[in-house]
Formats: sequence, structure tokens, C-alpha cells
Amino acid sequence: MYYIKSYSACSDVNNAPIYITLGIVIFLIMLFVTLILIFSICIVKENEVVTLKNNVGEFKVLAKGTYFLNPFKFYQVKRIPLDVEEVNGKFGGNNFFIKYKVVDYYKYSTDKKSFTQYLTDIGKGKILPLELAVEQIKNIAISLGVDILELTYIG
Repeated sequence: MYYIKSYSACSDVNNAPIYITLGIVIFLIMLFVTLILIFSICIVKENEVVTLKNNVGEFKVLAKGTYFLNPFKFYQVKRIPLDVEEVNGKFGGNNFFIKYKVVDYYKYSTDKKSFTQYLTDIGKGKILPLELAVEQIKNIAISLGVDILELTYIG
């Protein structure tokens, strides 16, 4: 006697949970790899540098280009513009126009605030004498590795 065995799409119902679990695991692995690749790419534009810090605390400066970095070893600290920056504002109760350029990337990267953030903190709303405000601006620039190209009082 011959028995006819029927096949259908649902004949492997007992193994369905295994295939679903395997599919989810493969999807999660692919997602993890994709995220690592996305966070590993660092694109540095022409008019900026990027400072990186590794787990040991050493800094590295990247110039223009595309870099593939190990996200478990390096992390980005700051993007620093190479162009001359201009700031126009009221610092210490006095109006100033300042042109500056970052010259020491290490000093600028190790501080959490930028030059303009420090400038807004001068005097904390108090009116300072002009000479004192200028002296504080120059001291901030020296401590951050910033070269002041032009410092003009707008009266």
C-alpha cells in the first residue's frame, strides 16, 4: 500500500517560533552593526578641525577628510572652526566687537565652554569699568588658546 503524504505551507508549524526568534536575533545584530558603522564615521569639513579624546585621556586632532574611528576607543570632544570668528555683544556692561581665531586646539578642547560662552559670563550683568572688561576678555582668550585679532569698544 502506498500512503500519500500531503504537504502544505503550514506543515512546519511546530518550528515557527524558532524561525521568528532567529529572524529577530538576526535583525537586532544587523541593527547593532549598522549603528556602530554610523557612529564610526567622522566627516571633517574644510574650514574646521575635530578634536577627539580616547579612553586614556589623550587628544587627537583631525583635519579635513573622512575618518573611520573606533567608537569604543574615541569620542568627539569639539568641532573647532578654523575661520576667523566674530562676536558682537555686551560684555561686562560694555559693547564690544571682537574678531578671534582659535590657535591652541588642545586648550580650547579641554574646556567645556566656548569663548563666546565665557564672554557672556563677564560681569554677570554688572557694569564693569572698560579697562577691567578688556583685561578679563584677554585673560579668557589666553586661557582658552584664542588669539584676539581685533577688539573694538563700541561706545
